[in-house]
Amino acid sequence: MSEPAAHGTDHTVSRPGHRSPLVRSLLAGVIGAVLVLAWWLVFQAIGGLPFFVDGDDFRCEGLGCAAAPLGALFVNLMLTTALVFGGSVAASWPLLRLARVDPVWPVVLLGPVGTLFMAWLADRTLANATASAAGMAALGYALAAYLTAPSLRRNTRVLLLVAVLGIAIVRAATSAV
Repeated sequence: MSEPAAHGTDHTVSRPGHRSPLVRSLLAGVIGAVLVLAWWLVFQAIGGLPFFVDGDDFRCEGLGCAAAPLGALFVNLMLTTALVFGGSVAASWPLLRLARVDPVWPVVLLGPVGTLFMAWLADRTLANATASAAGMAALGYALAAYLTAPSLRRNTRVLLLVAVLGIAIVRAATSAV
C-alpha cells in the first residue's frame, strides 16, 4: 500500500524513467502547437491544399449536378482531414519520442481528439486563425499527455476526467439554448 502524501498535494506516483505529468503536458503542448505551425507552412507552400476535386476537369450534367458541390465539399474535407490527421500522427510520434513523453501512443492518438475538444469548447474552428489553432492544439495535446501520464494517480485521473466531462455537458447544454 502506498504512503499518503505529507501535505496532501502529491497527485503522482513515483515511477522511474517517466517524466512528471506537468512536464509531459508542457512538452506535448509545445509539440501540438508546432504541428499546427508546420501544417500552416505546408498549406502556404503547396498550392491546391486543402484538396479540391473540382476545376476544369470536373464535368457534370443533369439533375445530379445540384448535389455535386456538396459531394466535392465532402470529399475535400475528408481528404484534407485524412492528410492532416495521418501526417500529424506520423510527425508527432518521433517528436514526442524525442522529447521522452513516454508512453507516446496515447498522446499521439488522443492529442488530435483533445485539440478538437478544445476548439469545440472555445466555439472556434481551427481554420479561423493560425495562432488560435496552435493554442487549441497545445491545450489538446497537453490535456492528452496529462491524462495519460503513467505516474498520475488513478483517483486524480478519474477526477480530471469527470471535470472534463462536466465541462463538456455544461458547454453542450448552454450551446443548445
